[in-house]
Amino acid sequence: MKIYHCQGKHCAEVFDYFDFKKLDPFYDQNVLSALFDENWNSILIVDENKNAFLNVYVLNEIEGTDYYDIEPYFGNSGPILNCDDIEFANMALDIYSNYQKKQNIIAEFFRFNPIYKNERLFINSRLRIFGTKKIVIVDCFEDEEMQIKQYSQSRRRIIRRANETFEFHELISENELDIFINMYNNTMDRVAAEKKWYFDNNFYSRLGKSDNFRYYAAVHNNKIISTIIHFCKYVICITCTNFKSKRIISIT
Repeated sequence: MKIYHCQGKHCAEVFDYFDFKKLDPFYDQNVLSALFDENWNSILIVDENKNAFLNVYVLNEIEGTDYYDIEPYFGNSGPILNCDDIEFANMALDIYSNYQKKQNIIAEFFRFNPIYKNERLFINSRLRIFGTKKIVIVDCFEDEEMQIKQYSQSRRRIIRRANETFEFHELISENELDIFINMYNNTMDRVAAEKKWYFDNNFYSRLGKSDNFRYYAAVHNNKIISTIIHFCKYVICITCTNFKSKRIISIT
């Protein structure tokens, strides 16, 4: 087997084995670079039968040591394969694990995608796999009226009232982005979040320049009530954050 390791991008060989339009968008290098700049890694393992194993991750330094661990910040993670070969999956996982040990990585946490079910090939491997919480999956429709019909009557009333009360505004200007950042940081302060959930301004700037991320706000009487980051890649759209302001903030 061969192993390829690149930082801040996928190795060129990856594109011979995977169609990224069919993968979770958190494997897409443009999305990863927007989120993590060049601080992410891509490992590809392949065999002579063109079976391939791919994983992406960001290292976390373990304070006071020369060691690292890995825990996904956003989205789903975990090895993805281009085949259903359990024997290959386990062999590739062993090679991956041994390679990571040489990089002083002592632990890694995967958050497998419940739709792709990429954990199924590793049920009998060295991985310890366990459920965390229920995932609710609902049908989505391009037609807005058809989508609204999927909700209960009480939810439809809430949506109608929101549409009548609020405007939904894309945050574009530097001043609007500053408002978003302040609301986010205030929310993190309020919930006593860990340090890793505070980001520098370069992070927000990269997302703003990316084609895959947009900042939005619910606005009432020209005042921001709440904000979100909306993430869209191919046909997958995710609301990454949702922050409500304790005080109403003007967007002018």
